[in-house]
Amino acid sequence: MRLETLERIVEDDSLPQALVPVVTALAGIPALAVTEPQAIRLKAGQAVVVAPQLVEGEVTEAAAIKVLSAGELVALARLDGAELTPLRIFNS
Repeated sequence: MRLETLERIVEDDSLPQALVPVVTALAGIPALAVTEPQAIRLKAGQAVVVAPQLVEGEVTEAAAIKVLSAGELVALARLDGAELTPLRIFNS
């Protein structure tokens, strides 16, 4: 997005309409649902062991995975074999 476009959005007071929820912005990223105990560990910055075949979507090498627990976004993480390591944690 160009700077001029952003300036116009601010001037028109249409910023709230231009913003989208994080989950919507990450819609194209592969997803994995984890359990509550796994979510707690990920939120603490710890890696967890998961079943890679449960990832929804195509996972490429070094790709980020959207991690959900009870329908809530927990983290963006990297999957290496069966180890899921948090890259960015979302607190709700």
